[in-house]
Amino acid sequence: MATNFAVHIEFDRRVITPEGSARMVDELAEWHAAVGTSPRGWVDVQMTVPAETLEGAVRTALAVTSRVVGAQPLTVEALPDAEFDARLGVVPIPELIGVSDAASVLQVSRQRVQQMIAEGKLSAVPIGRSLVLTRSEVDAMAARAS
Repeated sequence: MATNFAVHIEFDRRVITPEGSARMVDELAEWHAAVGTSPRGWVDVQMTVPAETLEGAVRTALAVTSRVVGAQPLTVEALPDAEFDARLGVVPIPELIGVSDAASVLQVSRQRVQQMIAEGKLSAVPIGRSLVLTRSEVDAMAARAS
């Protein structure tokens, strides 16, 4: 099963124009790449690469970017997206569902779901004028009921 890896590469090239950067971003669009200049002035590419292994992600990233940038890599850093997000302090948002969807999963009425929320059997958070529940909590309750 493929995992997404965050790959950061600095290249042995210092000159990059806004047009050149835009061209590189366009050519690397399928990799969700960002192109800029590193603190030391090198061309810098950050991208997402789906791969089975870290080694596969690095090989793919180097093959694709070296052709587009037209320079040799100086440094490469690659890590799974989850680790990349954790280093940035990103907290994943759980999948949320509405009361109607929760009722469907639990095979009960909307009113019963609202009653379960009022009784404290399910957690819900108001967003605007609606209530949302975490999909994992609703799925766990459905599994216990079956």
